[in-house]
Amino acid sequence: MSDSQAGTETEEIDPCVVARMAEELATASSCPTVEQLFTARNRPAPLVLWSPTEDQLPLEGLRFLLRYWHVARGKDAMPPVGAIDPLGLKPVLGNVIILDVLEGGTDFRFRLFGTEVVAAARYDWTGSTVDEMRRLLKGPGPAFYLAVYPALLHRREPVA
Repeated sequence: MSDSQAGTETEEIDPCVVARMAEELATASSCPTVEQLFTARNRPAPLVLWSPTEDQLPLEGLRFLLRYWHVARGKDAMPPVGAIDPLGLKPVLGNVIILDVLEGGTDFRFRLFGTEVVAAARYDWTGSTVDEMRRLLKGPGPAFYLAVYPALLHRREPVA
């Protein structure tokens, strides 16, 4: 990966900050640590919307994924792994990231990093872990991902 792809951050985000973000995202309606992390770097903080409705999602691809989530989960809180069918995701597959849960949710491996996501990121993270991404890129984005994914496992609801 070239320096331009890695961004301009010089310091890793402290894993304790990531853990604090994950706790706030899992248990609260707001996440001051996310706000502080992004604001300190003059970047807009991501909007986190738990259990969005279709009318709250601006893109048809996101609405498709929300419908897929609800059908695939059946009566469960979350879709079981076996319900995730790449062929069923074909309309949005290039924009999808599929993760494997590692170490009980303390890290995640990118099983699929869709082609459109690769083009936007300028790097294919397939096979890498989110923590590897966090350590290499050092910015708030990967740290945020490493916090929101365990929060999703805890809350067991879709997030946009």
